[in-house]
Amino acid sequence: MTGFGLKQTRLFSVLLKTGLFLWIVLSLTVHHAYSQQDGYIASVTLHNQTSGTVKTFAHPFRRGDIPQNSSIMAQIDGKPVEMQVDVKARWDDRSVKHAILSVKSPDGDQTSQVDLFRTDTTPIKVQSLASASLMEALRDNQFDLVLELEMPRETHRLNVNDWLALSLATNGLDYWLKGDLVEEARLINQITPDILAILDLRVDETGSIRASFGLHNDLLYENKNETFTYSARFYLGGSLIIEKQNLRHYPNTNWREVIWSGAAPSTAEVSFDPAYLVATHLVPPYDVTLRLTSDAVNSWSSPPDSSAFEPFARNDVHPAMPDTGYRPDLGMLPVWSVVALISQDINALRRVQTNGSAAGGIPWHFRDPKTDRPVKLSDHPRVWLDYRATVADNGHVAPSFESLHNWKIDSAHMPDLNYFPYLLTGDRYFLDELQFQVNWAQLHSTDPNNRKPGGLWANDQVRAQGWQLRSMTYAAQITPDLDPLKEHFESTLKDRLSWYVQNHIVLGDYGAPKGSEISGWVHGYSVDKPGLMKPFMQDFFAMPISYAALLGYEDAQKYAQYMANFYAGRFTQNSFDPIHANTYSWSVVDDQGRKLKTWKEVADINFSKGLFKQETVVLDGYAHLADAAAGSTRGGLGLMTGVVDDPLPAEAYAYVISQTPDMDGRSTKGKTFSQAPQWSIVPIFSDGTVLPIVAAQVGNDSDNQMEAGSQNALLMGL
Repeated sequence: MTGFGLKQTRLFSVLLKTGLFLWIVLSLTVHHAYSQQDGYIASVTLHNQTSGTVKTFAHPFRRGDIPQNSSIMAQIDGKPVEMQVDVKARWDDRSVKHAILSVKSPDGDQTSQVDLFRTDTTPIKVQSLASASLMEALRDNQFDLVLELEMPRETHRLNVNDWLALSLATNGLDYWLKGDLVEEARLINQITPDILAILDLRVDETGSIRASFGLHNDLLYENKNETFTYSARFYLGGSLIIEKQNLRHYPNTNWREVIWSGAAPSTAEVSFDPAYLVATHLVPPYDVTLRLTSDAVNSWSSPPDSSAFEPFARNDVHPAMPDTGYRPDLGMLPVWSVVALISQDINALRRVQTNGSAAGGIPWHFRDPKTDRPVKLSDHPRVWLDYRATVADNGHVAPSFESLHNWKIDSAHMPDLNYFPYLLTGDRYFLDELQFQVNWAQLHSTDPNNRKPGGLWANDQVRAQGWQLRSMTYAAQITPDLDPLKEHFESTLKDRLSWYVQNHIVLGDYGAPKGSEISGWVHGYSVDKPGLMKPFMQDFFAMPISYAALLGYEDAQKYAQYMANFYAGRFTQNSFDPIHANTYSWSVVDDQGRKLKTWKEVADINFSKGLFKQETVVLDGYAHLADAAAGSTRGGLGLMTGVVDDPLPAEAYAYVISQTPDMDGRSTKGKTFSQAPQWSIVPIFSDGTVLPIVAAQVGNDSDNQMEAGSQNALLMGL
């Protein structure tokens, strides 16, 4: 479905070094690929569905696609199907941002395309807590699920039906889904002073029951860093169905078991329209037009074996986060999520969920016993999640980070494991995990006396600042509007962004001297020596700040504009050879420790110190490998190009593309984005369309003509 197009053409000429000009024609066709013809929004596919069952999943939506007084209807083969809509978050114009959809499968095909339409005749119902019909029916039918926890000195038994009956009688159910097709509610029970049971109980109209049972050892003030050994047994109808013997439950971790009972559940797996997901801006703009190699997909789509669902399984997540290197779990999304996004392979999408569940075993969970929610900065400003914390100074013992897989956690290398799985499933467990990680990141970096707004430590590594900003933005965007943590995440993110603008731009206290030729690099702790700046870390900040700008945060837009002067400018200056722009480390101070102000000074100092090499002839940063430093530079410049109102990032992006042909398959060596899509982020524009990698054309003196056509394109003549 297409609409009108607005074509904008810009011509840039940049002298890169003596005798070499780069001419760029950037033709941006703002092409409305998702105009709402007849109210159509997007489609999903239900694979391997079972007739008459209910499948629950989540879906993000573009701003404005479903206005406040409209709703969503579903059709299969042009015929309406039953669907329940539980809206979780709205955009600032009150249109639907994120909703959980429960679709009742019709009779017939094993695989069906479900088309989603906007409808103005069936407004979304406001959640009502007055009726609990499905939960009451579950109670009345004596849902006989029992957890037995055998500890060295005592055994605890928790009967779910008694628990449910008490919660119904005392109005103590915390509803997550509520409608005619599905109800889900949360029940919480403190089994021991240290172990908390959290049950997300779901029942649908067919009688299918899902019990997501979690056990948590994460109460901050009560936790004395004890590891508990126990055996857990689940009984259904008096019969033992699951047994976990001699589990060692380390502090600040959790595990869960999902148990299905009653009527047969849906067997459907859901795949999505990846271009629409990107168009919502709720997924970073990866190039979903890439044709991934079979090896790339197969590497991350093998069906998980039974060990993937064992308590505290780490699956594909690297346990020693401080380890160096361009690991597959780093980035705006881990590579397994990128592969799942682009390929929509159902096994890859399932792998995203098993890796998300691995976060339960990472010791970054700290729960407020008064709220049963993650400890948050605004309520606990003295909390310091560090081994140096004391009861006298911080109100709690220093947390233990001992764990089953010897996790070493570090915000400078932390992956984001749960945003993407929550976005597509609506599973409350994944939302909890995202929120615990973000609050840990805000409260661990430095002691409260040096903590800046939003939990920032101004001298933290630049990559730590970047990955924290990434996950804070995710949490602020996707946390449900009715969640008590929503305002907390929004305010702490805005406070942090405001601090960057005020202290880096207005006051000029950090980074290069204010107003200097090289201003815009992000200040952070230097791992090796004071005065060194690492360009790859700037990549890891450029992507999150540009993504926050894409989502409309005004201070992020200001900072991305400011950062572009350096981040993109290093590739476009007359007095600086861009071949060195990605050198691993630069000095940004002179021999007396004074900050450099000009590009010529940067070149002179770094050549004199041997950091830049005269013999360098290709772009530094492994220009032949899509999953290395030059690849992340392409991702950072790609995202910045779409959000900064200045030609500079586009010029730099074009130059880096011209220097990295191996990544695009324009040569026979190296590693392409089709083989390794981890950094395949491309420019995205306000209408949700992108500038795909294939639309970047590089010409030379022998090329007489290059054509952009009607789509977004970038044309480069060297």
